[in-house]
Order: sequence, then structure tokens, then C-alpha cells
Amino acid sequence: MFQLRLDQGAVLLKQAVTPLVEMVQFADIRISPEDLTLVSVSNYLMFPQVFIALRMRSLMFAQFRCNETRWICINLRHFFSALALARSEDSIEIHVDEGEDVVGFLFKNPRNRRVRYSEMALIEVYPAADQMQAGFANFKYQVIVGIPSVEFQRHMIRLRCFGETVHARITDTEVRLSVANEEILLTNENCIIGGDVSEENPVTAVFSLHCQSAIMKASHLTSRVWLLHSNSSLPFCMLNFPVGALGNLMFHFPSPEDGDET
Repeated sequence: MFQLRLDQGAVLLKQAVTPLVEMVQFADIRISPEDLTLVSVSNYLMFPQVFIALRMRSLMFAQFRCNETRWICINLRHFFSALALARSEDSIEIHVDEGEDVVGFLFKNPRNRRVRYSEMALIEVYPAADQMQAGFANFKYQVIVGIPSVEFQRHMIRLRCFGETVHARITDTEVRLSVANEEILLTNENCIIGGDVSEENPVTAVFSLHCQSAIMKASHLTSRVWLLHSNSSLPFCMLNFPVGALGNLMFHFPSPEDGDET
């Protein structure tokens, strides 16, 4: 069905999966000739759903073989346990053979020639046409803000003391992050602002910190956190965390309904 290999990327993949494991137990993997995407939805009770995706393009892999698009459902914690075998400098090969219901993991260390192998059971395999599309992983944004990850971490820790729902009012020269009556001002001198926005036509992006621990773990994997906002008929906000050469870890927050904000 598919086979892929990362050279010396096993540990980074394990780190990229860590924020997802903290939020969800099960995930779908969409595998196509172009990319591999882990997709899931948070299952926190009493909190808004958050769509999470780890997208890795085929060009990022030393080897990537997939003939047709498929979806497979996995236990994400079992997936993480298999990745826990990874050691520094290890390469990792992941494969699922046609007609089989297991995922195989092969770890190789070129320095000491150590080889380790592990397997985990698939929950289900189904064609792409029968399942949801990870459209939010390819969405078109109108506004983008890039914040250095160290600053982002500091601001989120501070704002979380005052609540969970963050409003980001964005113009072409500044971003005002606020929770309740607490506000943090960022200017285009210490962050990147782009897109269809101005002082006369600002936009407000909204995201939640109820999954703060996972967001903070994701922010440690990147040098800059990207806040993206869509002005479509169904507005939403995305936090995008580039994970080195591996891919992108994305948290998608649908627009909160009136009365749902904290």
C-alpha cells in the first residue's frame, strides 16, 4: 500500500507526533502520492473541537512510494509507542503492505549498524472517497502573522492566566492579542504581518488555549509560529508550526459561536 523512509528523521517525527498524542487517542492517516497527513479532532469535554493535522510532503522523504490515495485509522498512542524506539541518528522506514492490517516500523542506525523492528495493528483501511477530506490543511488564508516562537510561548503563558479564548486583532502594522481585559501589543517590528488587512479594515482571529500544553510543545519544534486567518463564509483561525524539513503541524480553530467564548 505504501512505503516511506526518513533518513535521521525518526526522533523528529516522534517529537512532531507528541502534541497530537496529548490531545487525541485515535487519528486518520491520509496517504497519497503527494503527501502523508495525520488528521484528528480533539475530544476534550466541555471545550470546542480543534482539528489537528501533521502534514508531510512526499519530497521531504528519502523514499516515498504510494500508488493511490488511502485512509487508514490508527491508535495514535500505539503509533507513538512504536516511534519511541527511535534513537538519535536513526533512520525510520514505515510500510503497510497491500491486504495487510499492520504497520511495520524499521529503525536503522548507520553509525553502530543497530536495527530494530516493531509493528502495530491498523484499526481500519478505507478509500479516500468514503472519508472526510483534510481540506483545512490546504485552506486559503487572507491574513498571516509570523511570531518568533520564544515570544509566542511567553505571551501564551501570560494570557492563559486570564482565560482561554484569545482574540488577535490584526492590522497591517500591529497585532493585539487579548484575553478578557489583558492585552499584548505586537508591531510589525517584532512580527511579520501580511495579507489583505489594514487599519481601516482589520480582522480578528480567534483561537483557544484549552489545549495550551500541546500548543506549547508544538511551538518548541519551530523558530516561528504562524497565525493564519480566513475571511471566508465560515471564518476560522489556524496556528501553523513548521517542523524543520519534516512538514507542518497545524491546529485549526473553527469560528466560535456566540456565547461559547471563555
